[in-house]
Amino acid sequence: MNTLLAASSFLLYLIAAVQVAPLQSHLFVKRQKYIFLILASVAVSLHGWLVYNLITNQSGINLGLVNALSLTAWFSALLLLLLLILHPVEKLALVLFPLAGFSLLPAVLFNSEHTLSSHLSWGISLHIALSMLAYGLLAVSFVQALFTSLQDYWLRRKRMLKFVAYLPPLQGMESLFFQLTSMGVFLLSLSLVSGAWFIQDLAAQHLWHKLALSTLAWVIFAWVLVQHWRNGLRVRQTLILHTIAFIILNIGYFLTKLVLELILSAS
Repeated sequence: MNTLLAASSFLLYLIAAVQVAPLQSHLFVKRQKYIFLILASVAVSLHGWLVYNLITNQSGINLGLVNALSLTAWFSALLLLLLLILHPVEKLALVLFPLAGFSLLPAVLFNSEHTLSSHLSWGISLHIALSMLAYGLLAVSFVQALFTSLQDYWLRRKRMLKFVAYLPPLQGMESLFFQLTSMGVFLLSLSLVSGAWFIQDLAAQHLWHKLALSTLAWVIFAWVLVQHWRNGLRVRQTLILHTIAFIILNIGYFLTKLVLELILSAS
């Protein structure tokens, strides 16, 4: 069952991404958008079903590395799908949907065990939920930064203008980027506070490094926002710092988990 769910969701993600690749006319965009939304909705639903099957068991909640990767990818895809209700950001699916689809493959091919008790306190459950939501939003904002910077580059050098004509206005794309980043940083702030408050022994659970790296990423994200509010910093001017912060966040979320689960457990 899980293999069938993964294969179906994977194919639907790729087909949905293909739907938004060629923008040939406004009529084409309008017609393809409905097909895209249907495919994307089914893909995200099947992905969510698969993640539920993988992480839930009789012992508790299995948030091993591959499951955590698939879960955060699902959050990102779901947030993008919800974002489409208010903003024309279908192009972000060109990056996020294939990544979400590929995150399914290791989840069904490899077994990664890090089971949390099903009787977690509400504080720990809140911390996990906030962490996942924060990462999902910041992942979407990172892809938004890539597309917005590329659009800005094309406009300033008067390249790909026919393609750019079918993209949303640059000012709106930049505004959306900073809104997404602000919401992601807010949720990351709550995640850090809840983690420091509710997790009793960070050292014993090998979580100090995750807290330190996530805090460093938060500082860089926050600095980018402050510079935008104070000095009107544009997205293309923040791209390098935003990328560094996102990489640090990924190291804190996933690389340290990889070290703990695969390397230390084998020694």
